[in-house]
Amino acid sequence: MLKAVYSQQRNVGKCLDLTAQTELTQADCRAIATMFQAKRKPNDALAWLERGLGIEKRNTFGGGASYNLSEMRRALLVKLGRDSEALDSAWAEFQADPNEFTYEELIRFVPKAERGAWHEKAMVASEQGDLASLIDLWLGLRRSIGLWHGWTAPVTRNWRV
Repeated sequence: MLKAVYSQQRNVGKCLDLTAQTELTQADCRAIATMFQAKRKPNDALAWLERGLGIEKRNTFGGGASYNLSEMRRALLVKLGRDSEALDSAWAEFQADPNEFTYEELIRFVPKAERGAWHEKAMVASEQGDLASLIDLWLGLRRSIGLWHGWTAPVTRNWRV
């Protein structure tokens, strides 16, 4: 409860004192990083995001919280002019779990002129994933491409929900 109060007040000092007395969680790291971002201290925020990601590696149950930290980390890397590190991070995440969501995150960090080559690279890497994720990825891409080019309009017009 106190963590939430200090976080709401954006009181970094008291929040740090409290986390020193309790077990540090990814949510704590995210909150502290957010406070440092608000205070325009991106390097401090980045350090806390990386600390939170380190907690996930020690914990066998990860998932949503670590993904959010990774996403925040990549955004900060771009703000700090470290675009290639953000792309490397998105690529590593895609390779570890090739799916529609990690593909979209990857493409966000690929320069527009290089997207065709990165798409091919991603499709080759996606073949190492599980079949269900691969099918979801391909269907998602087909849906996205269809929407971009208007292909689905004639087909979906007659669909019943």
